[in-house]
Amino acid sequence: MTGRDLHEDEILGKAYDAQLARRMLTFLRPYRWVVGFAFLCLLLEKGAELAGPMLIGAALDAAVLDRDLARLDRFALLFLGTVLFGFLFNYLQTLTVQQTGQRAMHDLRQTLFTHVVRQDVAFFDKNPVGRLMTRIINDVENLNELFSTGLVTFLGDSLTLVGIAAALLWLDWRLALLTFLVAPALFFLTAAYRRRARENYRESRKVLARLNAYLQEHISGMATVQAFGQEARTLDRFQEINTRYRDLLVRSVHYNAFFFPLVEVLSALSVGVVFAAGGWLAGAGGVAVGEVVAFILYVQRAYRPVRDLAEKYNIFQAAMASGERIVTLLDTRPTLVDPAVPRASAPFRGEVEFQRVSLEYVPGEPVLREVSFRVSPGEKVALVGATGGGKTSLISVLCRFYDVTAGRI
Repeated sequence: MTGRDLHEDEILGKAYDAQLARRMLTFLRPYRWVVGFAFLCLLLEKGAELAGPMLIGAALDAAVLDRDLARLDRFALLFLGTVLFGFLFNYLQTLTVQQTGQRAMHDLRQTLFTHVVRQDVAFFDKNPVGRLMTRIINDVENLNELFSTGLVTFLGDSLTLVGIAAALLWLDWRLALLTFLVAPALFFLTAAYRRRARENYRESRKVLARLNAYLQEHISGMATVQAFGQEARTLDRFQEINTRYRDLLVRSVHYNAFFFPLVEVLSALSVGVVFAAGGWLAGAGGVAVGEVVAFILYVQRAYRPVRDLAEKYNIFQAAMASGERIVTLLDTRPTLVDPAVPRASAPFRGEVEFQRVSLEYVPGEPVLREVSFRVSPGEKVALVGATGGGKTSLISVLCRFYDVTAGRI
């Protein structure tokens, strides 16, 4: 296998491809009503989650400041109800999505294996067993991770951000505008993190593929390595690849160590701005104290979806790359196709005749050139020749594992 073949499976495309995403979502089509129910549960869960800060602010203004303990009890029970309500729909949504993802991936694995079984022998010459196993196991698992966690996280976090923005504007548009001033800095910070994380992730996947291939080749061929006394050279090369992989992972740790604390700093900065401006407005009677508290709680919650989306970015990358490879495999058609209406064969007499048969596995590189011979019924013929002379190829075309390039049998 060449160096290019070794790494081509790890080359990642766009983090999001709309056409490919629609193609992958067809795997969920048989479960569309279940998916719709899960999305409804997600909406209700996020609605209950967003109601919490509003209830706390209202309780502060209507009960705590007025020392109305009876109303405070009612607010406390109402808040507890939203928590239980959110828990219920979170449970239903998680259970539904996970079960649906497992069923869809079961169907996809079955489809892939059925498709592979129907391919001709030439297909397996071009696609090693390890690559096909990666398609059916690893790539399908990447899609499962997208459907079960990545997609739900994306939808849930997007709904949370939209809901928080609407709640902030509804509470006080002046404080909301102050909060939104941090958004450009957060946007550019996230874009820079994604770009660097993407480059590092691509490179680490390539090096990991090289590391796996090197281990598989040298462990399976350890007898040859030891026979030629190449242990030291093998260890040096492995250390080189292993060190490169370690350095890339450490670089990823550095990116995360810089990005996520900086997001926390921006979150604290936003809370500080809201606290100062909200306190001034509350002192002037322009806004209620409970609204300021609710505002601060919403601002704190707004940064959690940003962190989640950044963490799930690599999941989207891996899923898109896996989806592209799966779709490419499913779109591969056999070169040998049975006719729709097979022709009945005449009774066999046991006679075989090759008429100027030529065969090429690779275009331009013939392994058989205009081979002609005839074997009569009951006749015994021996095929003799050096390794690579074409003996197996003659039997392969006789069994029609391959179609001849020229001539006929």
